[in-house]
Amino acid sequence: MIRIAHGVLIPFLIAIQFVFFSHPDTCVSVRLTEDSGDENDEAGHIRVVVDVPNVKIAIDGQPEGLAHPAHPLERRYFPIGVVVVEAKTKGYPPERKKITIKHNETAEVEFNFNSRTTVTRKIDAPPDEDRKENSPSVETLLEKGDDYFKRERYTTPYEKNAFGIYKAVLEKDPGNSRAREKINDMMKKYLELAEEYRGANFGRMVFAYQQYLFIAEYALKVIGDPILSGQIEKIKNRLNELELKHEQISRLDKIAEACFKRKHYTTPADENAFDACKAILEIDPENDRAIRRIRRMINNYIKWGNEDAPVKPDQAAAHYRKAAELSKFVLARGGDQKLERKLAALDLKIDRFTFISRLFEKADTLFDTEHFVTPEKENALRYYLDILTISPENQKAIQKIGNMMEYCRSMGEKAYSEANYALSKYYYGQYLKIIEIRSESEPDHNEPPGAANIRSRLQAANHKLAVHRLAHQKEALLRRLERYETLKRIELQDKKNVADELISVLADLIETMRKVEILYEELADFEVRMKPKVGRVKAARKRLEKEIGVRMNKAA
Repeated sequence: MIRIAHGVLIPFLIAIQFVFFSHPDTCVSVRLTEDSGDENDEAGHIRVVVDVPNVKIAIDGQPEGLAHPAHPLERRYFPIGVVVVEAKTKGYPPERKKITIKHNETAEVEFNFNSRTTVTRKIDAPPDEDRKENSPSVETLLEKGDDYFKRERYTTPYEKNAFGIYKAVLEKDPGNSRAREKINDMMKKYLELAEEYRGANFGRMVFAYQQYLFIAEYALKVIGDPILSGQIEKIKNRLNELELKHEQISRLDKIAEACFKRKHYTTPADENAFDACKAILEIDPENDRAIRRIRRMINNYIKWGNEDAPVKPDQAAAHYRKAAELSKFVLARGGDQKLERKLAALDLKIDRFTFISRLFEKADTLFDTEHFVTPEKENALRYYLDILTISPENQKAIQKIGNMMEYCRSMGEKAYSEANYALSKYYYGQYLKIIEIRSESEPDHNEPPGAANIRSRLQAANHKLAVHRLAHQKEALLRRLERYETLKRIELQDKKNVADELISVLADLIETMRKVEILYEELADFEVRMKPKVGRVKAARKRLEKEIGVRMNKAA
């Protein structure tokens, strides 16, 4: 806040140095603390009260502006700690005072030059007679004042402004019409500026009213224009209205800051930083602090989106959407090419990660049902590989593929240890299929170190499974041989016609021998002793095939 004349509080909630007038020498350099972007910044405020006019104020050696009895100088958002405030004015020695700035508090310092028992003039100040002899003429002063006026240096900088010069003219020549006219023109100019900034720049509007009152009160007192009295009262009332707006802004700013620190940017709906900033901007459309806070929210949403992108694409898309929403709000208030480019990039990211999120939904559903590599065109691995095509560094997709492989490996090992060789073969096969498909999709992808071991385990499982199946088939073969021999004996003894049954049993026996033969061939890759058995079983099968052929011909 900056407190101006007549006890009116003005919310300068902006955090930049700005130049009020266009000419480089005409700056009303209002230094307001720059928002560093740190959520934990602590700052307080300073108010300097003086009892003589045109007191130059510096804080820690940095010029801050002028203070007047009716216009204390106030600065907001100084870092907490001890600072040195220095006050200088003509005819008095400078004064320095140390004050302590505390968080969210206003430290007030007073300089009472007139309370001294003796007033010490500057050492280099010449005697009154000399000053009169050396003082410039009214015409010289008017020329100088007109030059400052043309350059729009109305009330600043100190000792080099039109108002100060015209005051000097009126001290020499109280009735000078040119000086009076120019002072009146400056008052009109400040009122025009105030109206120009109404609804556009709250801080500059207040500053213009402040400068108007500064000149108008002098004009009322020295020039004695009675019309000014009503105008001054009108401006005072207007500033009082602005004080109410300031109270609203101050309350909303506290809400916005608290919500920002809690990262409640757009939620909950009843109280969040974005809504508080929007409400501030409805009161003060150019409130730089609110705009800066929204920009920081945009940057943080983008930052969080980038952090989540490799692992949580749905969350990343949500963050990008929030950043886009806030960016559109800021852009609606005025052109900003940099932000427009940022928004265009955000829209692309939103489309990209929304699509990736949909792929993850499908992939994760198939993952949960263990459709890792089947069906061929609708399996989890295919979708994860599609994601990696779009986002090669996507950590979630990489991790999910790794999880599938680890799951298949561990389940294969578990089944193998429990002698469930068929199940272990299934999981080992899934593991190796993942490697195969991924290699087709990503030729440069390196095979994991454990792949060779899994291949060996798969061969061992196949061997164990073949041995197990062979034992089962041999049992079936023995049963069918026993039945075959029993029926042959009955046939030889002519006890009963068993020709048809013998044909059926022979068919089953031949099929079983064919299976045993295949299993011996499989096992021959692991055990050399199995090779002769393949030949013996094949020869026996051939004999039985001839026999069944003869019997079937007879039956026909």
